[in-house]
Amino acid sequence: MEDSKVRVLDSESEKLRKKYVALKKQLEQLYKELEEQKMGVLNNDKLADEIHV
Repeated sequence: MEDSKVRVLDSESEKLRKKYVALKKQLEQLYKELEEQKMGVLNNDKLADEIHV
């Protein structure tokens, strides 16, 4: 009985670990995209300033 509880908990733990890893990768990708967008906006602002000079 105790052994089956341990197996169930191990299985649940592994599922949660996989979800965590997937969410962490997704979050890292979103941060990367956000940084790229910020850089694009900054570059566009610099370009606009240069054109208006």
